[in-house]
Amino acid sequence: MGVLISGLDNDACAALFEAYWPHQQLHWATADEFLRQAETPLQKTDVEAAQTLLWLYLPPWSLQAPGFRGGDSEAARLGLAPWYQQQRAALALRRTLGERMLLVNAERVTGMQLAVRLGLTRSPEHSLSGQLAPQPEPPLSDAMGLSLAKLFEWSLPQYWDLFEDLEASAWLPYGDPLFRRDLEPVSVAGLEALLARLQQGLQAPQLHSALDQSTALATSLRDRLQKTETALEHEQDALAELRQQLKDRVAEFEERLEQRESERAAMAAERDALQTALADEHGRLLERERELAEAHGALAQARQETAEARRQAIELERGATEAQAARAAQEAAQQAESTAAAARAQALTEDKQRLQAELHEIKDAHEGQLAANRELRARLARSTETLDRARVQLCRQLARAGLAVS
Repeated sequence: MGVLISGLDNDACAALFEAYWPHQQLHWATADEFLRQAETPLQKTDVEAAQTLLWLYLPPWSLQAPGFRGGDSEAARLGLAPWYQQQRAALALRRTLGERMLLVNAERVTGMQLAVRLGLTRSPEHSLSGQLAPQPEPPLSDAMGLSLAKLFEWSLPQYWDLFEDLEASAWLPYGDPLFRRDLEPVSVAGLEALLARLQQGLQAPQLHSALDQSTALATSLRDRLQKTETALEHEQDALAELRQQLKDRVAEFEERLEQRESERAAMAAERDALQTALADEHGRLLERERELAEAHGALAQARQETAEARRQAIELERGATEAQAARAAQEAAQQAESTAAAARAQALTEDKQRLQAELHEIKDAHEGQLAANRELRARLARSTETLDRARVQLCRQLARAGLAVS
């Protein structure tokens, strides 16, 4: 057994029952489906299991100024003529079905009260006690509703007739049905409030136009802001890339500078080694010259001794045959000694020439190394100057980049 609900749309019914929607015993249907099922006759075996029919309605003036807590429901957008037709059909079914169909003014009851009345299953999270149910506002408690009700009484009395028939047949947990005779006159304050609401309604098109313009302006500003943020991100990416490039350039320059410093240190060490080798060669050359001078002295002494021996041999030629033989032997020995001394002198001369050639080669190499050192110093000076200019340019670019970021 369940409850078939209609009269209001699904959202309005959910707003009325609040936390009790959806419920396994509550079933919503459109007005046409509800009326079709209600008009279908029941079999004798289905009488006890028949659904309870719940028809929810609102006053006709609530369709134009929705005061129902369900908000802008479908019932508030139907219009007066469909409302009149549906309420007449529902009232006719109520007279036919009797207690099986329940008419309820959705503005006069709460979801808890309806849950108690329909006998819904109790929930531990919610109390279904009617005493604890919040009471809805009194009918026509606002100037707008009272003024519209008076307007319907004056211009469309047949709607009031139908509404009073609904009220007379509706279930109400407390209070009395609402009839037109119970309407109070509109107060001055209520009329002023109504006029203020009407004035606001007249200003609504202008407000909507201003709102549309503001929305368009906000959209344009949002688009411009998004484009600006995108451009800023691109600029930041480009700046980060430029910073990375400058950092790489600085690292490259520093690496090249370290390499040049290392090369300069190696060339200085090589120059020192060459100078040491040159000094050693010069010392050996001096030693060879000293030895050559000593050889020349020995050769001169030998020549002098040979001349003296020759003089003595000439004197001794006049002697005996034994003296001639001795002189010949002595001359042979002197000749051999002179030949050996000449060979030694020739060897010393060749050594001197070779050492002089080596000395000239070492001097040429040293002069070439000195020229290379001067060229390297010039290149190092140019590289240092280039690096200084690069550092100055890098500092300027970093300064400009820092100003752009700030």
